Amino acid sequence: IDMLVVFACFLHRSTSQAGYDTAVKKVFACLDKLESNLDDQRFLMGDKMTATDVMMLPTISRFDAVYATLFKCGKRRIKDYPNLLGWMKLMFRFPGSFESFDLDDSRRSYFEQLFPMNPSLIVPSGPSWEDIGIDPGQGRMSNQEVLDYVHVV
Repeated sequence: IDMLVVFACFLHRSTSQAGYDTAVKKVFACLDKLESNLDDQRFLMGDKMTATDVMMLPTISRFDAVYATLFKCGKRRIKDYPNLLGWMKLMFRFPGSFESFDLDDSRRSYFEQLFPMNPSLIVPSGPSWEDIGIDPGQGRMSNQEVLDYVHVV
């Protein structure tokens, strides 16, 4: 998801319904395309994990907890995209990936620091990882398993 498109949803929403409608269509067209790509492959760019997967993980992880509410992009949740949810579950099985992302801190940061979008500074209480469809206790891959999924140059 191009972060500019997500931010455009807020910016156009505040000035024009038509602009917001156009921007939100782009967000969900992107999610639909990612979902479709994952029909035939494990990762966003093919059968091996690439930098694209690593960089997209925080964005997809924040979608339900932050963007859907703050940027009014709640038409569908990541949980409603079975392939994207499966991809996110797989990505969080890589050692260190789950531990490197704090969903609560991310939510707090967006809702407390982006004052014009949230003048009350109220931070929503959820959704939790479990609500999104991620099991924090899910087992992590062994080093050997990791090698099966990454492209080593």
